[in-house]
Amino acid sequence: MTRLQQAEEEGKMGEISVLASMKEMIDRLGKAVGQQAVSLPEAKLLLKEDDELIKEVFDYWSRKRKTSRANCLIPNCKQERRDGSSTSDPYVAFRRRTEKMQTRKVGSLKLSVLSALCLWLWSW
Repeated sequence: MTRLQQAEEEGKMGEISVLASMKEMIDRLGKAVGQQAVSLPEAKLLLKEDDELIKEVFDYWSRKRKTSRANCLIPNCKQERRDGSSTSDPYVAFRRRTEKMQTRKVGSLKLSVLSALCLWLWSW
């Protein structure tokens, strides 16, 4: 039984801190690696922890990564680039708003009333 499984079963305060550090290590592995595969020595360079703990976390992370449908455990969301060059990509989740310099109906009504009032005052 690994430390991760022991921490989940026992739920002790000391084990919870170990569990939190393991989750942080998994997050660091996922963010640093992205879509490419990583080996255990590279993970040891990336994570500055106990070698036994790194091995357990790396084994757990690589097993989860292989069994998941996507290659990464943290899903990536496509966004539009700042220069707006990816406007035709249908898989972009978030697009930037375009500048609209239109007056609303209420604003245009107030503008027309104001201009009529100004014309009426100038005619006096």
